[in-house]
Amino acid sequence: MKCSNCQIELKPIDCKGITIDECDKCKGKWFDRDELRKAKDRTDEDLKWLDFDPFGEDAEKLSMVSEGKLCPKCSNKMASLKYMDSEVVIDKCPGCKGVWLDPGEFMKIIESSIGIDEETIREILDLLKEANKIFILEIVREDKDRNIKRIEGYIDSYFKFY
Repeated sequence: MKCSNCQIELKPIDCKGITIDECDKCKGKWFDRDELRKAKDRTDEDLKWLDFDPFGEDAEKLSMVSEGKLCPKCSNKMASLKYMDSEVVIDKCPGCKGVWLDPGEFMKIIESSIGIDEETIREILDLLKEANKIFILEIVREDKDRNIKRIEGYIDSYFKFY
């Protein structure tokens, strides 16, 4: 398959445990039928209730004028569509039911779904990583203290015995 933007060969990549296709040059992503929903659901369990079918009846109200991109899978002309209540415009293929996302659009869909921007998400992840490090250090310290007390107990027992 070739990129809808650059016309270079797409490469398979892992996106939240789903194999999708990505352009090495522009980082656009191709999701086969239902893969976008699965990747979104695996990003955050709480987003499952926000299922949006780009090919459902509700989606027709959000359709826009197409940019004229061709589907990388079946070469049909794709239709443009505003993704739910976000400002993200995705391209969908009416033939094979795949979805093309330009660079950054997957993260923007997640951001709009949870109401937090990418920078805040990154800050939260950094804080969680730091909290995890502190937690692990505390566990190691507790284990070390327990081991020292256990060794001291053995030494005390040894000298009391002799």
